Amino acid sequence: MTLFNRHTNIPNNSRKRNAMLAAMILAVAMFVAPLISMADEAEDVAESKRPTVTTSLSDDTVMIGDHFYLNVEITKDMVQMVEFPRLENLMGGTWEILEEEPIDTLEVDGRMQRLLKRYRMISFQEGSFDVDSFPLLYLDKNIVDTIFAEQINHLVVDTYIVDTVNQTIFDIKAPMDTPLLVGEVSGYIGFGVLALAVLVAIINLLARRMSRREGKQEQFRPREAPHVIAIRQLEMQNNQKIWQNNKHKLYYTRLTDILREYIDGRYGISAREMTSDEILDAVKELDLNVKDYDYLKSVLKDADLVKFAKSVPEAEQNEGAYFKAYYFVEDTKQILDEKVDLEGEPIVETVRPESLVEEEHSDVAQKTEERKEERDDA
Repeated sequence: MTLFNRHTNIPNNSRKRNAMLAAMILAVAMFVAPLISMADEAEDVAESKRPTVTTSLSDDTVMIGDHFYLNVEITKDMVQMVEFPRLENLMGGTWEILEEEPIDTLEVDGRMQRLLKRYRMISFQEGSFDVDSFPLLYLDKNIVDTIFAEQINHLVVDTYIVDTVNQTIFDIKAPMDTPLLVGEVSGYIGFGVLALAVLVAIINLLARRMSRREGKQEQFRPREAPHVIAIRQLEMQNNQKIWQNNKHKLYYTRLTDILREYIDGRYGISAREMTSDEILDAVKELDLNVKDYDYLKSVLKDADLVKFAKSVPEAEQNEGAYFKAYYFVEDTKQILDEKVDLEGEPIVETVRPESLVEEEHSDVAQKTEERKEERDDA
């Protein structure tokens, strides 16, 4: 009895374990199946959200040298970013890009966008060409991938057929006569003006250098002595008959200016910028004769009366002022032993004897008295 029972209990335990194992497998399957389904759905959703690229050509047949457009349409999510390739690398030099238009937004549906980018192109190579697998790089959160266009675009570039048997070939036409435009010569005009300005600047620079050289040469030439200039100017003024025409102020102004320039050149005193009293004070420091000092003082004082007090001097006083200025210059001039003129010839000046100077002074006084008597008799 005990052995039978032992043999009959063994099958019952095995069936229980198998039932439990089956229940566990079923529970795991029921738990994992939704996860697998969710993963597949997520993959399908992610696949559905990838950008799509569509390419097309504006013409399927063009003549050589004609323009045509390559259109690229992209449908993507708003947060996705795309980058277009360099078409020079794709065409292999067969086509040339004339213009790359900016991206245009064709449609917006919620988060989805439809964009268009156009390329204006040209081809100078005859033949039949296919454009497929247009690549586009896109970025979506942590995903960086390349997508391709599925369309295959076919383009035929044809050329002109010239029938040299039945068609006459003409010579090349001569250039057309067109009017001259300002824009065609503006560059030459600008260049000419610039060249002329440079030439003027060079001429000006050369002229300045030559003038400087001449100035330096003139510096080495001997200048006229101050008394020579003063006596020449006094004689010129006396011949102009200024005071005889009742221009007393002008006469004394020129007379004193001549003396001021002479004192400046002879003694180095800036007499041109001094008053009469300042000149007399400066001359007192010099070794002058009393007579010469009185001559200068008389002329300066008479000139001040005429210029500022509107005094009208007599004819004898006017002539006396001329002679006083003249002999002041003669008595105080600097005598050099020898000078050289512009031709290199020596100029010898001698000092006049004092007796001759006295005789000239007396002659002047006598002539003045004679003229006064003649006026009185008249």
